[in-house]
Amino acid sequence: MKLFKIESIPKPGAIVYSTIVARSPFARDFYREVAEEVCSKIPSGRVLDIGTGPGIVPLEIARKSQNLEIKAIDISPAMVDIASKNAKDSGLSDRVQFQYGSAKRIPYEDESFDLVVSTLSFHHWAKPIECLKEIHRVLNNHGEAWIYDITWDITNAARRQLKIGTDGSYHF
Repeated sequence: MKLFKIESIPKPGAIVYSTIVARSPFARDFYREVAEEVCSKIPSGRVLDIGTGPGIVPLEIARKSQNLEIKAIDISPAMVDIASKNAKDSGLSDRVQFQYGSAKRIPYEDESFDLVVSTLSFHHWAKPIECLKEIHRVLNNHGEAWIYDITWDITNAARRQLKIGTDGSYHF
């Protein structure tokens, strides 16, 4: 049996995913915390969000910091459309730019960013080593990459902190 990774979400799936994420207390709190960490780490500069989905993280960053230039990419054109609409609806379309792009071929020049962040998309990347090399390429000399993802192979202490049951369920 040949295994493959899904890297793009078609429009119906993108709509469902965006709706679920928008209504999830876990997602809202998690994305808000990521945005706070970003803003506390770099008060000004350029940030790239990879696998942005509906754009929650970059929009939260834009709400918290006026001094960051924020770009975001997703491999799903439907997600880019949803994120762009969310930016427009939030009055932040002039502060955050969303575009189609893949972690395998990031559509920006070398050393373009102070920080690259990715939340909950790494496990979808078919060729993660290639993607990490691309991320390294677009980071400037002092840049950092923060990749947040969930694995079910985590310690019991981490499970308790995240409120994840041994069966993978999340407890509110």
